[in-house]
Amino acid sequence: MTYRRRETVSAAKRRGHDRSFTRDVASTFSMQFLALCLGVANAVVLARWLGPQNKGVVAMALLVPNMLVLFLSAGMNMACVYYVGSETMAVATASSHCVAYTLAISVVCAAAVAGMIATGTIRTLVPGLSPRLLFLASLAVPLGLLQILFSGILQGLRRISTLNAVTLSQSVVLLFADFVLLVAFRMGPVGAVLAHLAGAVIALAALSALLFRQGAVFTPRWSGSVVRPMISYGLRGHLGNLLHFFNYRLDMFLVNYYLTPSDVGLYTISVRMAEALWMFPRSAAFVIFPKAAATHPESMNAFTPKVFRFVTVLSIAGAAVLIIGGRPLIDVFFSRAFSAAYLPMVALLPGTALMGSTKVLTSDIAGRGYPQFNSISAGCALVLTIALDFWFIPRYGIMGASVASSVAYGAVAALSLCFYGKISRKAGQGVAQTISAVAG
Repeated sequence: MTYRRRETVSAAKRRGHDRSFTRDVASTFSMQFLALCLGVANAVVLARWLGPQNKGVVAMALLVPNMLVLFLSAGMNMACVYYVGSETMAVATASSHCVAYTLAISVVCAAAVAGMIATGTIRTLVPGLSPRLLFLASLAVPLGLLQILFSGILQGLRRISTLNAVTLSQSVVLLFADFVLLVAFRMGPVGAVLAHLAGAVIALAALSALLFRQGAVFTPRWSGSVVRPMISYGLRGHLGNLLHFFNYRLDMFLVNYYLTPSDVGLYTISVRMAEALWMFPRSAAFVIFPKAAATHPESMNAFTPKVFRFVTVLSIAGAAVLIIGGRPLIDVFFSRAFSAAYLPMVALLPGTALMGSTKVLTSDIAGRGYPQFNSISAGCALVLTIALDFWFIPRYGIMGASVASSVAYGAVAALSLCFYGKISRKAGQGVAQTISAVAG
């Protein structure tokens, strides 16, 4: 499948596209900010009604299905954005093949979870997690997989505001369900997992209704001529997603292994606070991906560096705010039982700020058809993460996990800058021009 890029864009159209981009980023940021507020409120409910021990158990229970979705998605969601965004695949074709793919993967997942429970492997991988809770959490796999695939189609269509509304509705349902099941009915970790499933069901129903209006077909179909290019593109970026996931979350497994679920509970607060810096970068990156797929590379050479510089300034300012106000925020929202999460959060901030800025560049790289470069940078960073985690966590606890992650994020940022420069030069921009554009 191929598509032709526009050779020229008039000044009027360019201004219109820039306004559209600004509007979409503003919409995404606003919705993500509201979702973050709801997420913080939800985290408060979990922290106060579960405590560090059970909060850590819930975090690990939900981490397992999230990992399965990530492993088994094969980058199909990225392929949906790329091919639908470049108008080389119809919505009906993409949606029907997404349904077929989800059904096939769900069978594989069910067998994997059953095998882990039957052999007792789950007790070795995640000590302290009951098979009953894992089985319940695994129901999130087909829901989550189909949700990210359908979201990819809408993102490719650049229905950004609509997709943001779905994200917000899921956060509202999750908070309401957690409040009812944990506060009113005192259902503990099981209630928290059920609330997560309720949010996923509502989000998937909304996405299905929206895609149906765009001509989606939900009857499963499978054609090699459709699947092959999607898998080819998806796998080139999928490896990077897997490696990034481990860069983001491997430390949680190792904290749970070397330390205790209580430490996991504290560390999740540190991570949640630090990753608040990614809210705006993710908003910009979310919109840039389909834009880069549909825009001439030379136009992106002029556009992306402007966004990168703006996001960098915001990330640094946000880190300063968290350093100054992070401790009282943790005490007020999560209680003083989580005060020990402050210093690990501070240690995460340098790398988190750098990583956030370069999300803009990695989305541009993927949108131009080079997701493999993001995979290479993520792989190099993972090697560094593993080495530092095994050395730091047993000696320095969750502070060591934070330092290891921060250093790894910085490595990803440096490599992403190098790869962006390489791709920009392919599009006709010289080395000096690339450096000047990014640095401003």
